Amino acid sequence: MKNKRRLIDWTLRQKIILHVMVIGLISVLLLTLMYLTSQRTFMRELNRERSELISSMIECNVIHQMNQNQADNVPYIIGRLVGSIRIQTIRVLDTAGRIKSSSLPSEMGGAVSEETAEFIRNHLKWWEESEPKTVKSVNPDISYMAIKNRPECFSCHAPEIKLNGILEVTIDTRETQRHIRANQLRGFLIAVVLLSVLIYIIIRLFEKIINRPLSQLKDEMKKLEAGDLSAYLEPRKMDEIGDLTQSFNRMADKVRQADEKIKSLHEQEMLRAGHLASIGELAAGLAHEIKNPIAGVKGALEILEEQTPDADLRKEIFQEMIRQVDGIHHIVQDLLHYARPKQMDPRFLDPLPAVESALTIARAQTKKKNIRFSIKTTGEKRPVWMDENKIQEVVLNLLLNAIDAIEEEGRVTITAGFSDPLRFKLAVADTGGGIRPERIPDLFKPFFTTRKGGTGLGLSICKRIVEEHGGTIQVSSVVDEGTTFSFHLPDKAGTS
Repeated sequence: MKNKRRLIDWTLRQKIILHVMVIGLISVLLLTLMYLTSQRTFMRELNRERSELISSMIECNVIHQMNQNQADNVPYIIGRLVGSIRIQTIRVLDTAGRIKSSSLPSEMGGAVSEETAEFIRNHLKWWEESEPKTVKSVNPDISYMAIKNRPECFSCHAPEIKLNGILEVTIDTRETQRHIRANQLRGFLIAVVLLSVLIYIIIRLFEKIINRPLSQLKDEMKKLEAGDLSAYLEPRKMDEIGDLTQSFNRMADKVRQADEKIKSLHEQEMLRAGHLASIGELAAGLAHEIKNPIAGVKGALEILEEQTPDADLRKEIFQEMIRQVDGIHHIVQDLLHYARPKQMDPRFLDPLPAVESALTIARAQTKKKNIRFSIKTTGEKRPVWMDENKIQEVVLNLLLNAIDAIEEEGRVTITAGFSDPLRFKLAVADTGGGIRPERIPDLFKPFFTTRKGGTGLGLSICKRIVEEHGGTIQVSSVVDEGTTFSFHLPDKAGTS
């Protein structure tokens, strides 16, 4: 089942641009936030210093006017200060929150808001204990400073009073805020321009350093995939891209070498196949030509053997000659079968009847050996897609090899069944002398045999029949313990 494609397939270039833009945007936002915070801090500090300066001026003027018995001039002085240094309002409050003096004459004698009165009550103790001229700001616009009762004030105020009043200064920050907003907009535009330039530079660098070499590498890989083995890239830089380019060139060289080797082996196999085909045609012709004369020779020998008295020594010679002619006949039959195999006729069948038929024929070939045969079935029983005659031939060949491997006494076990849900397995195990490891790789080659008097074609025919069924055949052997031949056939019914 194929994986579902995502809605958007991002290229490497798009990913890098997106990441750069996101990082740049986050950077701009953080810088803007830091800039705004610093501007607010600066504005608050500037207003605090201005409030301290104004508060000190007012305090000095008030004390001077009080010492001159001219308290009525205080509102006039406050009004002049408001009009000269961008101050919105100035008020002198008592500790109870009443307005004793103000730059707005209409406010004099009135009371402040409940919120301001609560603020004053909460900070009275702090003002009493703080240093003189300490300013407390509610926000960047409004600041408060306590007017301490000092010796020069004792003429008008009782000495036990700690605070003569609270000075409230409201700064007119409209012009300052206008300049700050203008600077903020200018700074934001500069940041956007710098971000755009940075993105452009990164994209150009990415295009030159990464994207262009990768695009060339991708094009050459497509050429190599399409079969153009001339694909090659010239390494231009000694970096990771250069290493990747060199790795691609090494891979392309290995592909070219492998292709040349495959072509060479293919030509050799074609020559060998043509040679074997010629030999096969020649062998088939010879086998066909030899078969009839051998049949005639055998018939003549049988007549002579029948006409010879039992006491005549020539009778044994005739019998041995007949056995040798039978051996030649079998060799010719195997050679003819190998050179011109019959067409397969597979169908869904129960494999056990073919196995039992092969076992019945094999029992007659034990040559007076004491061999015990047994059949074991495993797994569920169901039909197998096979050619019954050919599978019977394979099993018979394996049984005859097992019988020949046992000298006098032993056991041959046939195991048949589905080794897993998708494969039928049949194994023939004997307790003979085993096969030396160096001979095992040659067992299925034509004309290679370990049997005395064997043709060397039996196992190669078995291998071809099993492979024609889409299966595989294996052998395992331990010297002096025995040998097991097994083959697997695919369960086409289970996979259809």
